[in-house]
Amino acid sequence: MYIQGRKGYNLGKLSSFFRESPVTISLILFMIALSIIRYLVFFLVHIDINVEFSLVPSRVVEDGAFWTLLTNIFLHDDLIRNPLHLIGNMIALFYIGRYVERILGAKNYFLVFVLTGLGGSILIVLSDLLFVYLHYPSHYNSFYLGASGAILGVFTILALYKPRIKIFFFLFIPPYLIIPILAPLKWMLIIQFLIDFFFGIMHLPFDYIAHFGHVGGILSGFFLYRVYFQKRLYRYTYSYDF
Repeated sequence: MYIQGRKGYNLGKLSSFFRESPVTISLILFMIALSIIRYLVFFLVHIDINVEFSLVPSRVVEDGAFWTLLTNIFLHDDLIRNPLHLIGNMIALFYIGRYVERILGAKNYFLVFVLTGLGGSILIVLSDLLFVYLHYPSHYNSFYLGASGAILGVFTILALYKPRIKIFFFLFIPPYLIIPILAPLKWMLIIQFLIDFFFGIMHLPFDYIAHFGHVGGILSGFFLYRVYFQKRLYRYTYSYDF
């Protein structure tokens, strides 16, 4: 009886998560499934979807592979070589995304995720183009993938809407420094932006983080909030009709 009741409780909790945050849970399940399916596709047809659908700035500019601006958002690094890429992003999306989805509603939340992810991808391409033009080291022919730009875009909406909420946050400073910080969302957003902008310009040889993807996601989230969501959320908070 105890075991059966425990299982029922867990299933009920999972069902509750999905009812409250269907987009967030669906995105997490989809990206986890995609990371696993990658191995099956490679085994059956010898095609690596990470190679085919990752963002490579040179392919976008020279070959017109514009779809990779979107598809790379849902891909992550090899599960065996670097499982923390997927795990870290999914944990962040789970805790941040569910809250923002309840604030914005499912449709608006999904739109923010996609548009801020695209914003991150576009800034990656533009920054690498600029670096090539300036004869500065770049990753113009490198593969970019991951949802962190979109997740930071979602985080930006939350930080602008609820700037004084304190959260426990892990700042990652390349190559291996992880700093736990308890601070208001507003300051965490500012710190994250400055770190990504600084390290994006520094272009350290041991740093494989797409910093300008993060910067693009943050800037896109800031733009969406100021242009579209700020007044709507203010009216929602104070019980005014849209």
